[in-house]
Amino acid sequence: MLFVWGFGGNTNPNKANWAKAALIWLAIAIVLNIIGFVTFGSLAFLGLGSSS
Repeated sequence: MLFVWGFGGNTNPNKANWAKAALIWLAIAIVLNIIGFVTFGSLAFLGLGSSS
């Protein structure tokens, strides 16, 4: 629904701006989660590999 509200033609401008901002925050959160998973996953992989 955020895409419809954000980029639909006949939506209240306040709701459209809110939906666009929510999508931006969602994208930032996804990117930060991916960076965190890659970082901690590689640290765990390196830590487990060097214990032998």
